Amino acid sequence: MAYIDSYGLGGGAHTGAGKDCCTVCPDYYKEIGSIVGGRLVEMKVPAGKTDIPHDHPGHSLFIVKGSKVRLLPPPGSILEKPETDPDTPAAEVDLPTGAGIQIPKGPHQVTNLGDDLFHCIFLEPMLICPPTGDIEGVDQANPFVYPMQVQGDCYNKVDENEDWMTVTATLEPGQTDAPHCHRDHIVYVLEGDNISIFPGKVADPSKFLQLDVGPGAVLPVPSGWHSVKNSGKGTFKFVYFEKKK
Repeated sequence: MAYIDSYGLGGGAHTGAGKDCCTVCPDYYKEIGSIVGGRLVEMKVPAGKTDIPHDHPGHSLFIVKGSKVRLLPPPGSILEKPETDPDTPAAEVDLPTGAGIQIPKGPHQVTNLGDDLFHCIFLEPMLICPPTGDIEGVDQANPFVYPMQVQGDCYNKVDENEDWMTVTATLEPGQTDAPHCHRDHIVYVLEGDNISIFPGKVADPSKFLQLDVGPGAVLPVPSGWHSVKNSGKGTFKFVYFEKKK
């Protein structure tokens, strides 16, 4: 696992009330990166295992490796102590690889009912989420351009709420996407070994940041214009969580 802090951003901390998953269940939950306004948590629950009851704020979840899971109580329940209530309802659901899901705030406990590892990542917003501010080069004459608008064959928005969106992307070896805009976002690498990032509105080959990465690498990226080239040997796949305002 690599947490690539190439943009000079440090780690964050959970600021919500209740039982933080990373604190009460560190064997299964780990904070792997952060940006201003949110932290990225990785969850890995082996087959047949159950985590320790914990709490979450509302969060955006992406399934890296799916499984059938038992959720106690079902997402959105207002029960305060589900682990001590024998009448607590539970939900058994299939969570497929590649899905983006919104999970409402509240307490819960997860059991992996499948035959293999259940692996997901999720973006938990911080309690204080200051606005990103103006993005250089974005104005009325040069509006904000999402990568989905200029490179729809590579980028796919899989989920969103009022504040965040979850996007997957795939670049083949040697492929460079078109220059586009982002607000602050955090990237999780699914496949690949090397990328080049060109800052600005033009993919200038004399100005780029090249990174050796691998599955599980985390890259916090600030707002602005850039384009990305897959400078590795294989297909480069990643997912990112991005602020919407």
